[in-house]
Amino acid sequence: MTTKQRRQVVTHLLAAFAISARRACRLVRLSRSRWQYRSVRADDAALRARLRELAAKKPRWGYQQLHELLRREGRVVNHKKVLRLYREEGLAVSRRRRKKHVAIARVPLPKPTQRTERWSMDFVSDAV
Repeated sequence: MTTKQRRQVVTHLLAAFAISARRACRLVRLSRSRWQYRSVRADDAALRARLRELAAKKPRWGYQQLHELLRREGRVVNHKKVLRLYREEGLAVSRRRRKKHVAIARVPLPKPTQRTERWSMDFVSDAV
């Protein structure tokens, strides 16, 4: 059960029954300080919109490059906040797979010209 759900249950208990907030919080196992807490986080709508715009212009750029662009625009924003918003918006750049290169060009072996020119071993049996 999330904190938000617990807060709703405590509020419902207070409205439906004549019990104290302390008792309602204890029943739901939610601390009173957590029940009373209100977030003071600033609204990030403008920053989110600008981050989406920049990511649309530069689709191969990650959050670090976009953070640098935001700083150059004059926005004072922490890189950890940019990363959090970047992930919440689902802007993660897909990782490129490395191309597999053949180390040596494959050339067929030359055909033996003499009788004992090519030897082979049988690894199925351990006798030579």
